[in-house]
Amino acid sequence: MSHTMHIEANAMTDDAQGGRVDREAVKTMYAKKMTLRAMSDELGVSRERIRQIIGELGLKSKLQMIQERNAAIMEESAKGNVSDEELALKYDISAASIALIRRQHGFGAAEHRAERLAEAMKAVQGGMSIRMAASEYEVSPGTLAGRLEKTGVKSTYGRWGALKHRYQVIPQMINDGHNWNDIIARLTEIEKRKIRYETLRIWINNHLPDIDMPDNKPSRAAG
Repeated sequence: MSHTMHIEANAMTDDAQGGRVDREAVKTMYAKKMTLRAMSDELGVSRERIRQIIGELGLKSKLQMIQERNAAIMEESAKGNVSDEELALKYDISAASIALIRRQHGFGAAEHRAERLAEAMKAVQGGMSIRMAASEYEVSPGTLAGRLEKTGVKSTYGRWGALKHRYQVIPQMINDGHNWNDIIARLTEIEKRKIRYETLRIWINNHLPDIDMPDNKPSRAAG
């Protein structure tokens, strides 16, 4: 078969498999990181045909590129202390995506569990039930209960009688112009225990949602 006839045969084969395809156009679209669907719509052939041509041209599939990128991210993560933000800039994806990739590959899993457990403990101190806190922060109820017992942290969930003064004291002190430092000092005096700003904020969010307590504790001078 002559060279010309071979080219024509290839063209006819392309036609039989879903339309003649300009391979240079495929390369250009691939370089622009167009999706298979977009390339298929543009060239008027099936996505499977586009995928086949990509393979014939020796180009990597999107899945292969993602796998290689993720492997590179994990390799850099294993080398040292590099932040999600630094990797996001290097690989041109969001920091949230970097964090997800690292978690999926087990990087920092123990640290993430510890952080979630700590947040769940704060929520329990703030008045959320153990079961609700465990569900909210994706930790085991048994693990959470065990950690609470070990650290001596008491759940205030359902203890309306023990904390009912808060429903009166907090709104009244706010109306009287007192700041959050004053309010915490007063509650500490009444309850005879140390009250953390963060745990009180969680309790207020759960039980007095109409009151806006700032996320961050104000300085004493700020009032």
